[in-house]
This record gives sequence, C-alpha cells and structure tokens, in this order.
Amino acid sequence: MIKKKLFNKQQIHYLILYWLRLLLTDGNKLKNFALINEFFFIIKKATMSDPFMIILRSIKNVEPFCEVKNLKIKGVIRKVPVAIYPKRQKILAIKLLVINSKMRKEKTLIKKLSLEFLDVIAFTGKSLKNCTDFHKIAETNKIFIQYRN
Repeated sequence: MIKKKLFNKQQIHYLILYWLRLLLTDGNKLKNFALINEFFFIIKKATMSDPFMIILRSIKNVEPFCEVKNLKIKGVIRKVPVAIYPKRQKILAIKLLVINSKMRKEKTLIKKLSLEFLDVIAFTGKSLKNCTDFHKIAETNKIFIQYRN
C-alpha cells in the first residue's frame, strides 16, 4: 500500500516561510529562525516524533473547507458560504494557529505556539474551535448558496 504524503517539499518550504512571515512583525529574521528551531525542539521532546509531521498534521486538522462572504442580495447583506481552494485552506489554517497561539496566556511565544499545536493534535485547541465555527456559520447560511459567484 502506497502512503500518500500530506505535502511535498516545496509546499513545506512555502508553509514554513509563510508561518515565519506571520510571526515576523518586526525584528530580525535570523532570530525568528532560531525561535522556530527551538519550537521544533520542544515539539520533538514532547511527542517523540518528527516535528514536521506534527505541524503538517495540525495544519491538516485546522483547514476549513469553506468560508462565508458578504453579498448584497435584494438590498440586504447576506453571508454566503463559498468553497475554498487548497492553498487558501492551508493559509487560513496557519493564520488560525498563529493568531490563537498568540492569544494564549503562557509567557513565551515558543511555549504558546508549541502548546497550541499540541492541543490541535489532541483535538482540543482554540483554533480547531474557530474552524468549526466557520463551518457552523456556513451551515446556517447554506440557504443562500445559490447566490454565490
């Protein structure tokens, strides 16, 4: 049986660079690479497995399959569910993970990130809750799906 890879090497590189850009609000890129290496070390120590696979699995768990867009229908603004392309799904998943990890109460950013990723693997993270909220909103507004572009 052939195992299907979650992402190829080029996608992993793109995801890590995008993740770094989200973390890098101001400051040195080398310092943030050091933070990411420390993050990988913490994840590896906590799970005793490959940190890349943990990251990719957590991104896969948080990917939303649809989002809602505001459309004006007969003078009223309605939320219309729209399907998302795979690249946008990954970008939204990374955004959810980084934003929700920054909102955690721990002291350091590395600790916040690692705990959020580990929570998502255990299906208890706040970013996973945000993803299900996306889906609930889309489910309640599925009546307006005929109006999407």
